[in-house]
This record gives sequence, structure tokens and C-alpha cells, in this order.
Amino acid sequence: MKPSRFLTLLTALIAGVFIVTFNSCYNISSNPSIDDDPIQSGSGTGTFDCTLTGLNQGLEYFYKAYAINSAGVGYGEQKTFGIPLGPCPGMPTINYDGQVYHTVQIGNQCWLKQNLNIGKMILVDQDQKDNGQKD
Repeated sequence: MKPSRFLTLLTALIAGVFIVTFNSCYNISSNPSIDDDPIQSGSGTGTFDCTLTGLNQGLEYFYKAYAINSAGVGYGEQKTFGIPLGPCPGMPTINYDGQVYHTVQIGNQCWLKQNLNIGKMILVDQDQKDNGQKD
């Protein structure tokens, strides 16, 4: 899996005191803080970037830039990124009953990315009877 990379511009002034250090934090739940996997990125002002490794496919990650100085901690806007699930190795699609379905690997199992599109939907407000159609 390739590491996910993002770039954040941070301009912060906390209580009238300029930034001493700037970092970012991330988590799989919203509103990350410095208690959630902080990443040291540097000091001064301007732009910074960082590379995250060991992330999991199919999860949405929330992150914020933050700055620390003698006046405290200031957070930037929360943003998100995700790593999409990939197709099953050697079987990116399956042809079933004239339809092409994309696959997705979740853990060690291979799944269809969407439901099978076969038959005609029976509305629940109609009487259920054998109409000779494949449902």
C-alpha cells in the first residue's frame, strides 16, 4: 500500500503570539486532537507536509493542522481523506448473467462492489404470487 500524502498550509496567530511549532494530527473518528497520532512537522511559519504510512484501505481519516506556542494550541480546519478499497488481485471484474460487476478486496476476502442486478423488483404493496419471472 502506498502512503497517503497531503499538504496543508497553516497560517496561525494564537493570542497574538506567533507560531513556535506546527504539526498535524489524524484519527478515524472526527475532531482529532493533539492526543490522536500527532505528527511533528517543523517550526516557523509557512507550509509543511508529512507522509503517513500504515494506513488502512476503506477508512476515512480526519486530520487537522495545529500550532503550539507559549499561549497554547490552535487548530486549523478539519479535513478528510480516504484510501479506496482496491479490486481483488487477478479478478478486478466478474461477468455474471450478462452483467459486469467490479470486485473489491476487504481483508482476505473478495466481494462484489455492488449488488447483483438480476430479476425484477417486486413492490411490497402488491400481492406476492408466482408470475413466472426470475425475481
